[in-house]
Amino acid sequence: MKNERLLQSVMEIGLKEHEARVYLALLSRGVATVLQISRESGVKRTTVYSVLDSLKSLGVIHTERTPSKTRYRAEAPDVLERLLERRRVAFRQSLPELEALYNMSGESSHFSFYEGLPAIKNVYANLLQEHKRGDEYRVMTDVDTWKNLDEAFFTAFLEKRAKKGVRVRSLFVPSAAGQYIAEHADNYLQTVRLLPKGTELSMNMIITEDKVVMHQLVEPVFAVITKNASIVSLHRQVFDMLWAKTKTRR
Repeated sequence: MKNERLLQSVMEIGLKEHEARVYLALLSRGVATVLQISRESGVKRTTVYSVLDSLKSLGVIHTERTPSKTRYRAEAPDVLERLLERRRVAFRQSLPELEALYNMSGESSHFSFYEGLPAIKNVYANLLQEHKRGDEYRVMTDVDTWKNLDEAFFTAFLEKRAKKGVRVRSLFVPSAAGQYIAEHADNYLQTVRLLPKGTELSMNMIITEDKVVMHQLVEPVFAVITKNASIVSLHRQVFDMLWAKTKTRR
């Protein structure tokens, strides 16, 4: 397969590797026999038959028959977009049942661990989904270090959060980025207070109504989410004591 990037792209839509290889082989040839498909895709001829059946069931290829030969042709690439949309619809229909399973345990405590920046970004994306206009949560962080992990993503996160109408009380380590947000706090729907000079934080702490997110800002980057009423209450009280001892910067 000459173009591995295309192969990965098609696989991300949901096709298995052999399915993606056979589909791309047909796409490049236009029409082909099983033998030609095998040679072009690098998939064993004996395997190609079952792969073709699978692709036909997905509606991404079709058969062209003559008295002497059976050939196969790929549908236009936009069929993959329709396939992806069908899978999205099916997932959305199943989502309520999945959420019900997730909440069935009824446990009072829940701890989740997320490792690596992509997983961390999902944690922040979930924060946006979980909060609605008028909600508020607490943050204590070093904004410079936090944003430097991926400035474009975290800047966009701040903008999306403000646009959604979610308010934040923030305790920041004194820094250039922290001072900027403090001076433009209304734009970010934040009330900002700066921690004493010399304060160093390697963790970003977020306290919501039902959980505490501890996100390590230095390598190895990870986050721990704790859902426990007593732990959340303790962190909220500690935050509020620190808040009372600092001055608002607006």
